[in-house]
Amino acid sequence: PCAFSGNGRQCAANGTECRSGWVGPNGGITNFDNFAFAMLTVFQCITMEGWTDVLYWVNDAIGWEWPWVYFVSLIILGSFFVLNLVLGVLSGEFSKEREKAKARGDFQKLREKQQLEEDLKGYLDWITQAEDIDPENEEEGGEEGKRNRVTVADLLREDKKKRKFCCFRQRRAEDHASMPTSETESVNTENVSGEGETQGCCGSLCQAISKSKLSRRWRRWNRFNRRRCRAAVKSVTFYWLVIVLVFLNTLTISSEHYNQPDW
Repeated sequence: PCAFSGNGRQCAANGTECRSGWVGPNGGITNFDNFAFAMLTVFQCITMEGWTDVLYWVNDAIGWEWPWVYFVSLIILGSFFVLNLVLGVLSGEFSKEREKAKARGDFQKLREKQQLEEDLKGYLDWITQAEDIDPENEEEGGEEGKRNRVTVADLLREDKKKRKFCCFRQRRAEDHASMPTSETESVNTENVSGEGETQGCCGSLCQAISKSKLSRRWRRWNRFNRRRCRAAVKSVTFYWLVIVLVFLNTLTISSEHYNQPDW
């Protein structure tokens, strides 16, 4: 393209004339004047179809010093790295989903087979037990009685252990109650003096402030507002409000274009 000034091609003084009104290359769709056409141009460059022509057009428009840095970086990072990375991630995710679906189907078949086997085994056991002879049932009943007697004996032994432990605790409590009052008073006075040393005037002042009506009202108001704020932030309305604001911000930023009005 030609230009009256800047880095564009200057018209020679042989009768040629530089006129305005050219929409641009490829019917005006290859440009960086707005967000949509800029994304289309970048996508064309990433696919490596005619990116050198776009580079030369940009060189004619703004000069050849810096555009090559952008286009070379775009081809190396966008075409050779990012595009293959996206394709690799998509291929890996699809293969994982296929393996999960296959494993889910195999597990479902195995579960149904096990369920059928368990049902068949239960029916066979029920039929065989119904056909058993009475003496065999009596022998089984005797064995179950022995087992029950053993479990009762175990329960009795556990009860004796619990009683011994309770008696031991009761004796310790009685020994502590029989201690002289002087010893207990000395222990209490030592504890009180230690607490008095740790607590100072600041501690008593903080306790007085915390027990005041104003402090209680402030804590109640703080808890109430925190619950309200947490409920508002966790709500679905707040979530969609943030999404809408982000979307509007994106639209506002991407709405900049060439020859836009001042407002």
